[in-house]
Amino acid sequence: METKALPTATKAMKQIETQALESSAEDRFVRTIEIGQHVRQGDVYIERVKDDHAKGAKTKDHQLADGSTQGSRHVADSSVEVFLPTGGLSVLEGPVILAPERWTLAHPQHSDVSFPSGTYRTCFPRDYDQEELARVRD
Repeated sequence: METKALPTATKAMKQIETQALESSAEDRFVRTIEIGQHVRQGDVYIERVKDDHAKGAKTKDHQLADGSTQGSRHVADSSVEVFLPTGGLSVLEGPVILAPERWTLAHPQHSDVSFPSGTYRTCFPRDYDQEELARVRD
């Protein structure tokens, strides 16, 4: 009986990284999304909200996660309008998106996600490893 050698930890990690890169290269297409449902892209959650959801002040910045690192580059395409929440941005709450037509959320390390038209809010998961209120970051 022939036995296969177990891969070394380094080989196993390379296989995982390769599979992750290959799977993240595929775009995701959301056909429909109900009010209250959300889609995750890395450390950003996009939740479908009612069209009369408070929108706040319009901004020209389409980057939804605060920061200048590659991990924070969650960017809504130019077909949408982006608004700062009425109370301003918080650690766990990001911009509101008004999309009159299908739109795409792009990121250099995650699959791009195509959403149907509608109103969306951006939110971030809490990092419970931090003593202070903080969000998880890519």
